Amino acid sequence: MLRSANTNRSEPPESVFAATMQMPNALTEQPHSMTFAYVTVWLFTLVYFARPGDWIALPFAQIVGVFVILAFLGSLLSGVLPALWWSWDVVLLLLLFAQICLAVPFGIWPGASFQVAEEFAKIIVITLAIIVASNSLARLRRLIYIQTAAVMIMAVLVATGYGGSLQGAAGSRTVGIVGGVFQNPNDLALAIALIFPFAFAFAVRADKLVWKLVWMVAMLVATYTCMTTYSRSGLLALLAAATISFWEFVMKGRRLSWALLVVPGVALILVASPSGLGQRMVSIFQPDADVTGSSQQRREILIRSLEVTAENPLVGVGPGNFPIVSGMWKVTHNSYTQLSAEAGLPALFLFLLLGRCSFSNLRRARQLDPNNQELVMWAGSLQASLAALAVGALFSSIAFHYFPYFLIGYTGALYRLSYSDCLARRPVSDPSFCETPQPAS
Repeated sequence: MLRSANTNRSEPPESVFAATMQMPNALTEQPHSMTFAYVTVWLFTLVYFARPGDWIALPFAQIVGVFVILAFLGSLLSGVLPALWWSWDVVLLLLLFAQICLAVPFGIWPGASFQVAEEFAKIIVITLAIIVASNSLARLRRLIYIQTAAVMIMAVLVATGYGGSLQGAAGSRTVGIVGGVFQNPNDLALAIALIFPFAFAFAVRADKLVWKLVWMVAMLVATYTCMTTYSRSGLLALLAAATISFWEFVMKGRRLSWALLVVPGVALILVASPSGLGQRMVSIFQPDADVTGSSQQRREILIRSLEVTAENPLVGVGPGNFPIVSGMWKVTHNSYTQLSAEAGLPALFLFLLLGRCSFSNLRRARQLDPNNQELVMWAGSLQASLAALAVGALFSSIAFHYFPYFLIGYTGALYRLSYSDCLARRPVSDPSFCETPQPAS
């Protein structure tokens, strides 16, 4: 969180947030409220990740999206959201949206920029709805489960031959079995990387051995699918996710017996890895070794995106307009320079602050409720997923996709849940109990 100038605590108290959390209509006193809003968010999550519209010719996402907006506006008008608005993650989200809207009229092609801003408005509403409607740990867990199960099932189906392929100089690259962002091999690989920590958490959390095995096998198959995409960004993100997940769940969680599964798992993955994958990964650090020319082209695009940023530092060339000035009709393949080149340096700065705020939300959630093992577990998995996103964003243009903002919504919801629980445990004689980290018993 952003530092406060009048406190010496390790983390600043969010006084407005703390005050509104105690209001009569606050989320702390309505743990089962906002059912309609939550149901619409649940349906949207299912529709976005399972993509039934690719199987049945109906605009499921648009229909459910309208209901999400109506439910959120209804909750806003009913006064259920006083605790939402003055927390830093929400403020930063709204400022980022404002900056993107500001960049639209200055765009090279304002019509295309307006379409991006319009879609981003939906992303903002969905993110805010996730934050406020996921007002119990069970609700948050169900949303994470839908995303994880949908991507895992897709990865398994692709690995078993139901996916398509993209032919290129490097050979055949696996693509998803459905359209949208999952049709692109890089986005499919990143989607797998982001849910890997969640699958690990579900495996650890499962009571029955058979479900632990199911999740573990799914993780191995999903890893193989990620490798067959030949996505360098996806594999680096997956490596970050797997490393932090191992640290969180095995080392810090003192589940050392799980370490025995790592060696055979890694060995199996290395044996099953597709040919040419090693050389493709080496090209990350040695672009000239890439026989496809992809690394060299991405280096040129990166340089061009930095030039465009320097030429248009305040508002960029307009959301979605970089391909016009790229010289080769390509996106930036870097979410950070995508924002700076298309919406200006303020957009990049706000996006980075939003990422920092999300990590701070997770750290505070652990400090406020250290004895809630499930909450601590989801904080660890979300931290691993955010780290994977930060790595993947270096090589993918996802700044205007839903991927990052689902995670931001999850982290915001988890922090509010931890604060709620802390307020419920707070002694009457100690009003500052939830403003400082509580020691684990």
